[in-house]
Amino acid sequence: MTTFEDIGKSKEAQWFNAHERELLKKARERKQGELRKKQETEEAAEREKLKAQHWLRCPKCGHEMEEKTLESILVDECGFCGGVYFDAGELEQLFSKKIDDSRGFFKRLLGA
Repeated sequence: MTTFEDIGKSKEAQWFNAHERELLKKARERKQGELRKKQETEEAAEREKLKAQHWLRCPKCGHEMEEKTLESILVDECGFCGGVYFDAGELEQLFSKKIDDSRGFFKRLLGA
């Protein structure tokens, strides 16, 4: 026969189990957040390390490059092999400038 004391102990055990599961869940989430943050920090440090190794280095020969102005656009030129390298969007800027210049030439030629 079940007594009030047995029912009370059963309810108490259920309450503790539910709260223990909640505490474990929160601890697991906190640990995962810490691991994610640590991984992001390590990845950022690795990206910075790679950037420092390759910053202004020629992709062809590995020598140092310097920034030079070409048609009012800053490009990277290798001092060893003479290669010229464009960052994203710089080549399009150069082409659009050349197209605009040639249109201006034809307008001047036609007297428009």
